[in-house]
Amino acid sequence: MADATSNTNSVCKKCKSKVVNGSKCAKCETYYHASCARRGNVKTIDDNVMVCCENAIDDDHTAFFDAIESL
Repeated sequence: MADATSNTNSVCKKCKSKVVNGSKCAKCETYYHASCARRGNVKTIDDNVMVCCENAIDDDHTAFFDAIESL
């Protein structure tokens, strides 16, 4: 999986500025600066890979399964 340093046209999902050195989301393939990723709700996997969209998806599934269990 490529990191932000190999893609010169990448833009940070949080601040919308060009990313020269940052992390790429393993799921949606968007980029973050390291400082923006720390301020955002992201899960860091390693120096170049993180997940920014996992929580939103997992929260929806968790709420669904919790509702099913209560029936």
